Amino acid sequence: MNENGLKLENFKAGECIFKEGTPADSAYMITNGEVEISKEKHGERIVLATKKQGDVFGEMALIEQSERSATATAASNTVCYRLDEQYFLQELDGLHPFMRGIFKKLSGIVRRQTDTVALVEAADRIKEKVTEEEEKRKEQEKHSF
Repeated sequence: MNENGLKLENFKAGECIFKEGTPADSAYMITNGEVEISKEKHGERIVLATKKQGDVFGEMALIEQSERSATATAASNTVCYRLDEQYFLQELDGLHPFMRGIFKKLSGIVRRQTDTVALVEAADRIKEKVTEEEEKRKEQEKHSF
């Protein structure tokens, strides 16, 4: 780790970087590759976003000092800078309390919106499955007579 709290990390395609519900200990910036951000709702994996080179992820849980709100998985072989929690919080604490409050408020809004999107996506997938099953059932009824 260098003096900026950064460490270069490599992840293989399909490797879990962090899991939803786990304590946050770092934020990441992608230097190469892609990362899928997903949530598990009603047994369905819902990809909320695909992060690319230059994107940052994992910061919300650090700002809010809470658990991870989603899972991050390397979608391809990926290289990221990992920013250590201690350094991140040290820098955040250096901000004016008003600015810290704004960051925490905005992070909370994004987290709630992300949860809403995940629920809507899960509901849409369930609706599609129910519709497909209903169509199959109707088709089978046609042929059974």
